[in-house]
Amino acid sequence: ASEDEVPVPDRGSRRRAERAPGGRQRQPGPQPDLGRHQRRWRRTRPRHRAAAARIPSPEEELAAQAGRHAALVQAAHRREAPQPVRRRAGRALSPPEAGHMSSFQNPDHDELAGTEQPFVSHLMELRDRLLRAVIAIAVCFGALCLYPGPGQLYDLLAAPLVANLPEGTKMIATNVIAPFFVPLKITMLAGFLLALPIVLYQAWAFIAPGLYSHEKRLVMPLVVSSTLLFFSGVAFCYFFVFKKVFAFIQSFAPKSIAAAPDIEAYLGFVMNMFIAFGAAFEVPVVVVVLVRMGVVSV
Repeated sequence: ASEDEVPVPDRGSRRRAERAPGGRQRQPGPQPDLGRHQRRWRRTRPRHRAAAARIPSPEEELAAQAGRHAALVQAAHRREAPQPVRRRAGRALSPPEAGHMSSFQNPDHDELAGTEQPFVSHLMELRDRLLRAVIAIAVCFGALCLYPGPGQLYDLLAAPLVANLPEGTKMIATNVIAPFFVPLKITMLAGFLLALPIVLYQAWAFIAPGLYSHEKRLVMPLVVSSTLLFFSGVAFCYFFVFKKVFAFIQSFAPKSIAAAPDIEAYLGFVMNMFIAFGAAFEVPVVVVVLVRMGVVSV
């Protein structure tokens, strides 16, 4: 270049000259050797600034959390109602009922769903069950009236007492209609005991739809065992207790007293003894129920 030509500084040199004190041009010095981490930080600094600029506000964070919660709830509902499963042959199985998966987690949950009936329907079913039980008792009562008859039943019931009375002593009736009414009452009670299995079945058929499966498994053995234990108590009282009790009572009777028991009073005494011994034989059932309820520990 000739001496008259003036060198035109580039844009970078002009900027450095403007920043230099006194307007003099600053000579660029040697650049320091930046470390690897510092160079990476300089390259990623714009991204950090952009990420800092995108920090959501508290309102936006709450809205995002609500959206995630709604998505989780919808996913849970979809899991409770799975899609039909395809067989190998291509036939689709019917989808399970709603809440089927939750019923496995809680067996008692929704087990009785759909079994509710109106109050009038319950009354009608109760009427039908009672009518069937009454018909069964009436049939058994009629059969016992034909054979062996009310008189024979009373003689069978009074046999333990008559066997321990003095020779030639008979029972008396202090009421006018007692000789007719007391044997019929005994026949009615015998017919009820004979029809008791049918009566218990009708009661079970009425209450079973309102019970859970584990309650059904518990009630049926309790009903059968309690019935057998009650009859065992009655049989023990008739065949063993009556003979001992009446023999003991007659052994203490003075010779100046002639025993003449009333048939109606004897019937009341026999019924009370049957109920007492039948209830005493129900103690094992009561203990089992108390243990299952957690009242008693063994």
